[in-house]
Amino acid sequence: MISKELFFVILFILFWSFHIIRRNFFWLYFWDKRGSRSIRFLNGLRENKGILFSKSTIFSLVFILLFPIVIKIDFLFESLIFALFSVFGLYSIYLVLISVYRRDFRGYFVVPRPKKKTVLLFLFILILELLFWAVLIFPKATQGTYQYSLIFLLVFEIFFPIFFYLAAIFLNFIFSILYLFFGIKAKNKIEEQKKLITIGICGSYGKTLTKEFLFQLLSKKYKVLKTEGKEAEIGDIIRTINRKLKKQHNIFISEISTYKKGEIKRICNILKPKIGILTGISEEHVSLFGNIKNIINTKFELINCLPEDGVAIFNIDNKETQKLFQRTNVKKYSYSDSEEKGDIFAKNIEFLPSKDKIKFTIVTPKGEVEVIFNSPERKNIENFLGAVTCAIEVGMTLAEIKEATSEIKMPGGFMTHRIGKNGVKIIDDTASQTPNGFLSAIDYLKRYSGKKVVIGSSLLELGRASYSIHNNIGKKMGEICDLIIITNPLFFKEMKLGVLSEGMKKNRILFLRNSRKILKKLEPYLREDNVILLEGDISDKIKKEIIE
Repeated sequence: MISKELFFVILFILFWSFHIIRRNFFWLYFWDKRGSRSIRFLNGLRENKGILFSKSTIFSLVFILLFPIVIKIDFLFESLIFALFSVFGLYSIYLVLISVYRRDFRGYFVVPRPKKKTVLLFLFILILELLFWAVLIFPKATQGTYQYSLIFLLVFEIFFPIFFYLAAIFLNFIFSILYLFFGIKAKNKIEEQKKLITIGICGSYGKTLTKEFLFQLLSKKYKVLKTEGKEAEIGDIIRTINRKLKKQHNIFISEISTYKKGEIKRICNILKPKIGILTGISEEHVSLFGNIKNIINTKFELINCLPEDGVAIFNIDNKETQKLFQRTNVKKYSYSDSEEKGDIFAKNIEFLPSKDKIKFTIVTPKGEVEVIFNSPERKNIENFLGAVTCAIEVGMTLAEIKEATSEIKMPGGFMTHRIGKNGVKIIDDTASQTPNGFLSAIDYLKRYSGKKVVIGSSLLELGRASYSIHNNIGKKMGEICDLIIITNPLFFKEMKLGVLSEGMKKNRILFLRNSRKILKKLEPYLREDNVILLEGDISDKIKKEIIE
């Protein structure tokens, strides 16, 4: 027979477990959204200080401060703590149940993506939490000193973010040691394939599209391997080389992402790029680098790592890469979507009636060729020309490029056109998360005559420029759109001020993250003549509900 006291202890542990697992999931989600990187995690905390002060943290702090008073009353302190964690535990159970019922974990109970690193971190933290109970809680509880066990529990609740961060960086340290071993293996594999052409693509924006366009062009003639999606950090590149690079591959294209000085140099030491493409430099991630100068020097590491017979390719529509072009001593080419600017440029640009095709002429040192490009936006010509410049250098003819261009498809999430419920037009631009991309996508809505809706999220890691950038985005939306829904509270105020400055009504710009409420607001706009732009980090739940 279980004693009454033991029953309440088991019940307390059960409630606390549900509560702490929910906290684990939230911080795992936040860690994953910040790329599982320490520097990005800390920067995220600076931008979202409020998440450090959850309700459970505040209540725990209050109880500790009141401890000298309530401890004098028998069982009052224990009863209050039991009630506190019972409420939070029951609330966590409620969120799980409602999330399952509504099939929406984004709006209620945050669940991180089940990636290997995330699962390992979750298991590691779970083990540490069990040890915490075994070493600090149970021994005190069995000795009858419940008060001190509960104090430990409250302190743990307050400092949980620090505990999580230390556990995460320890696991990252273990991964970094593994990367050293697997990095040597990847480096040797690259060096063994003497005829392999390795291409590195770097920049603040445009990397993914340039890589995807280049892959589609070169695949018509060569056996090509590329890094997948936006997976472009050192671990992703090492994994791609070790798992997928085969002897039959002629070319390996690697997108390169970095968040601090020296990382591109480390990647290039493994990749050994023979061609480097700089797509453009701007203030994206400036809060991580400190200033624009550090960003410029970091991106230029790619060019500095090229061999003497290497080739550097620059987008000279960007003022920073234009300066770097002048500094470069190896063989180099420039490209531009402006006429008579660059070694390779576009002219006679014409938007076709279908809204998702552009006709233009590519001018190169080897001649001219007219192409029809399957893209809805002019800004993508810039990324495409970077790919064309590289393809010509590798060995493709203009005739081969023209043929391959007709079959090029925009990768998913980059201004992808779809049909939604009741025939409403959907533009999926969720893979683009840059200021220029956001503004360009809003401007594209001008081509449509019906009601215009934007469902978007705020942009991260823009440093001091964040306020003005989000305000400008708000102004652009206020000028063009009929309804705006923002799913992230960060910089919502700045966007709203921008929107209102254009005369838009307050009830036309909303902050909503619950997919059910978002879908309810969208219902009047789900009509054939209307268009909805999905921009940035939007949940799959919303996409599935509005896209047929």
